[in-house]
Amino acid sequence: MSRTFTTATDDSLIALIKSATNRLAVIAPGLTTPVAKALAARMADLPFLSLTVVLDADAEVYRMGYGDPEALEIIREASRNEMFDLREQPGVRIGVVIADDRTMVFAPVSRNVEAGSVTEEKPNAIMLDGGATEKLAEAAGASEGETEVGITGMEPTRVAQMTADLKKNPPKPFDLTRRLRVFTAAAEFVELKVSNYQLSKRRVTLPKEFVGVGDETLRKRISGQIRAPLDGIGAQAIKIDVDGHQEELLVDEASIERERKVIEDIFTYVLPKKGRLILKEDRADFDRQIARFEQIVTKFRDALKASIGTAREGFKNQMLNEFTERWRVNPPTFLRRRTGGEDPDRIKAEILKRADALFSAIVNFAAPEVIVNYKGIVIEDIEDPDFRSMLRTAMEKARVDQATLDKIFETGDAAAAQGAFEKH
Repeated sequence: MSRTFTTATDDSLIALIKSATNRLAVIAPGLTTPVAKALAARMADLPFLSLTVVLDADAEVYRMGYGDPEALEIIREASRNEMFDLREQPGVRIGVVIADDRTMVFAPVSRNVEAGSVTEEKPNAIMLDGGATEKLAEAAGASEGETEVGITGMEPTRVAQMTADLKKNPPKPFDLTRRLRVFTAAAEFVELKVSNYQLSKRRVTLPKEFVGVGDETLRKRISGQIRAPLDGIGAQAIKIDVDGHQEELLVDEASIERERKVIEDIFTYVLPKKGRLILKEDRADFDRQIARFEQIVTKFRDALKASIGTAREGFKNQMLNEFTERWRVNPPTFLRRRTGGEDPDRIKAEILKRADALFSAIVNFAAPEVIVNYKGIVIEDIEDPDFRSMLRTAMEKARVDQATLDKIFETGDAAAAQGAFEKH
């Protein structure tokens, strides 16, 4: 006894097409090459066989994996030879094969998503007969009655447009697109950028009126540029809120950099020349740690800003001691051109004013930024065996569990297109 719930495989569709003796109707988005060859062979039985073929001529059908572009060409060539009119139904996403008084209604499988079921325990089709078949045959134009689909003939210009579109943007191999779906569901690239917190490394160009320094402490900071005068400030005590609890930390630039590295090392995997990869299952924990890290960076900046007053005054006094006598003997141009350019009070005021501006330029308290950029894996990565090998090695070194590795690197279900991945 035949099953009602069954599976639409190439073999079952071909068997049904071959079984028709009086009436055959095929409606689908597209066909695979083996099914198209079987259908083309039945055109030799015209006009003794009543035949209806309704397809979609949109290039997206083939990019989504609902059929093979060469299958449509096989059908078109046979229809030209037998002077048979193909029909078109834009957007059709259901499959129907009517063979005499038996009908299979099935869900076409996008091979970009899965290889398709080959067992009746995973059905994607139902078999009908009797009145249901007659009703479907009428709606498909394969019997007398009101036609609902395939009213428009498939014009050669439509097929030519589709062919040109596919040449410009051809479908990717289906096994690759399925594997890409698995990879992108499991992992993605991530880049962590942190800026505006390393004040000690900041440099600004030294104004020409402050060139030529004798003071040894200043000279260590100056070589055409001057770095931030933050010597002696040390680590800053901060408090952050984490999950409703308060943490007290002693933070400096070095500890921030260590914290960043710990987060990257725990949650991401380095792929040489590619970047860092993160598992999707780790995103929530990673994002929580990034939120905590953002607090640390911001609170450190605020604490440093509050502690900087003493350093500012010390820097201004250093510059005053260094340049007061020099400017008195050889005033800068902007002082020489003013009345009172040799006035000690004027010189002192200008040095302090300009030193203060220079300090502000060095210690720029722009808001720190913690930026996380995510980028998906692309099909070119999946095609690259070196990428897959590096990814697996990185994950194994990081002791990723075997179940996760098997999920990402397993061979796809059923028969995949040539080039399907194997475990390695």
